[in-house]
Amino acid sequence: MQFNLRWVAGLLIAGSLFVSAASASMAGAEDPAISRFWEVYRLVRQEYVDDVPADRLLTGAIKGMMEALDPYSAYLEPKQAESLTNNIEGAYGGIGVQVDLVDGFITVVAPFRGSPGERAGLRPGDRITEVDGKDIVGFDLERSVSLIRGAPGTVVRLTITRQGRPEPRRIEITRERVTVPVVDYRMLEGGLGYLRLQTFGQQSGERVREALADLKRQGAKAIVFDLRNNSGGYLEASVEVASQFIPKDWTVALVVDRRGNRQALKSAGPGLIAADWGGQYGDGPARRATAGPSA
Repeated sequence: MQFNLRWVAGLLIAGSLFVSAASASMAGAEDPAISRFWEVYRLVRQEYVDDVPADRLLTGAIKGMMEALDPYSAYLEPKQAESLTNNIEGAYGGIGVQVDLVDGFITVVAPFRGSPGERAGLRPGDRITEVDGKDIVGFDLERSVSLIRGAPGTVVRLTITRQGRPEPRRIEITRERVTVPVVDYRMLEGGLGYLRLQTFGQQSGERVREALADLKRQGAKAIVFDLRNNSGGYLEASVEVASQFIPKDWTVALVVDRRGNRQALKSAGPGLIAADWGGQYGDGPARRATAGPSA
């Protein structure tokens, strides 16, 4: 299981950057690489055919710096950070579909249950290539999502490509107010409880705890915990969720910094599975289902 959202293990940087000429010169004198950066910056500002705002150049440089680290680190501007938070915790006008940028294509991760996108037949793996006639191949995630979202009651026209189908499919979807679901659970046959977690948000631990308690009241003797197409989220939330399944003080995650210092994030259990149902991790009454991309 891995977190496919870059901000889980990466860096979140928001706001504006202001650098004075004096501090730039000082930094350049101390580090040849910084000096080279500011020389390129100066040339672009003075010689490029168009006048490009300084904040645009610096934002681009920061994004490039984050991309050079690993696939999980990213620079998020304020609007991007707000959109990210809405995806995990909030509500918005849209079609109710999780998407990600995969190989340059806006790709459906999973539609929310009962959402306009699900009713329209969108499936995981579908590629959205056009929005209202605009080709979005190569667009970044934020720009693409902003085109798909809109006021409830309005119509968005999408062009979809699907593996195994040679011809693109064009569909119209009426946007609705979408509330991001946290959990979906129900009883299955044979005393089996089913629990699906959509994302690791601030309320995920509490919602999982409530769902497990309700399933137990309904007579569940075993649990299938479905993490397929989970979009990731907060590391702290994942620890809280894991605490419902494993004994207290068991290590859930290990954080290692560049100096080799280790911080073990431990279960705060015992959760319902570990305590009330007497299960032990790996052989108790819980099984997890995962699939890529998953978290």
